[in-house]
Amino acid sequence: MGAFLPAVALVLLLTVVLYWLLIATEGVYLGPRVVTWLYDRAASQYEAIKKFDPECERALIGAPLARMLPPGATILDVGAGTLRVARALRAAGAAQQVIAVDRSRRMLEEGRKLLPGAGACHLVQADCMALPLASGSCDAVTFLEVAEFVQNLGAALAECQRVLSPGGVLLLSNRKGWARWYMPGHVRSAEELTRMLEREGFCEIVFVPWQVEYDLVLARKPVRTQRAQDVPDQGQALPAPAR
Repeated sequence: MGAFLPAVALVLLLTVVLYWLLIATEGVYLGPRVVTWLYDRAASQYEAIKKFDPECERALIGAPLARMLPPGATILDVGAGTLRVARALRAAGAAQQVIAVDRSRRMLEEGRKLLPGAGACHLVQADCMALPLASGSCDAVTFLEVAEFVQNLGAALAECQRVLSPGGVLLLSNRKGWARWYMPGHVRSAEELTRMLEREGFCEIVFVPWQVEYDLVLARKPVRTQRAQDVPDQGQALPAPAR
């Protein structure tokens, strides 16, 4: 009996640690390969787990992007998963083309099933740290529910900035709330994320409440290279997503 209780305590501790590493934080502390493996395994259940509301997706993602960008614009969706951005744009009647990038092949395959006749949506299995696109080739980049899984967010933001054309829009999400306690080092305050975006040359940064655990963040790549003494024109901030 004396050895039984410590053994039970050890098993419980290991269970808690494994739950934290694999479920609560979705493998983020174990590296991108583990995160990709977990998403590959969960791909067929992902939509049921997330319970996306099609109308909210259309109103808060698809419609604002459609208003910001002209028909035929190129949108790069980084961490595209099951193609939520492409689906939201289609629901909004948008005519932009989407390049959907994700490390998980099975997530992209599930997205293709949910977007029959994908049309102007091109699927690419790749890493956000080395996007296989030419510099200045995209009018917008979306980066939704991805930032907390990136090992070097500054480098990822720099890569997004690289592929954006001058004046292009970055739309990303920023996790908040309790996640800062169970994902230390991977959840950033609004002030910290703003500084990171500014370091990578973004301007006109706007935070908009989105979900319980996330804000949406909009930022723009300057039309011209900013000098240190240049001050972004706050009068031309990006429009907030419609509600």
